[in-house]
Amino acid sequence: MTRLYLAAIIILTANTAAWSQMMPLRGGRAPDGYISLSSNITISMPFDKSQDIEAQQKAAMESVYRMIKNSCELVVDAFAESCEITGVSSNVNMSNRNDREMSVTVSGQVQMVAKPRAVAAPNP
Repeated sequence: MTRLYLAAIIILTANTAAWSQMMPLRGGRAPDGYISLSSNITISMPFDKSQDIEAQQKAAMESVYRMIKNSCELVVDAFAESCEITGVSSNVNMSNRNDREMSVTVSGQVQMVAKPRAVAAPNP
């Protein structure tokens, strides 16, 4: 059985700029009332030498892309009215620590813009 290591970090940063409707970021800034989000996802899997290396690499990449695809859904479930993916990048690193331990590490980065839900002020 392949062991799967997952580390996910979500970094929230607020930026302001004029924006009339949901559209791609301009100059890396979110419109007024929206926030920019960035999520980094990394999966590292050992290779099974008895299996096809390309198939194992593809499986790791598909896992990262599925997580990226679901990033906005998680943001909306947690705190936002809406969310849109504005950028994606990925990196694949295959390593061989010694002649016995080969592994593949896939990192994915997703940039999003979201409109947070209004929060009611607490009653004094």
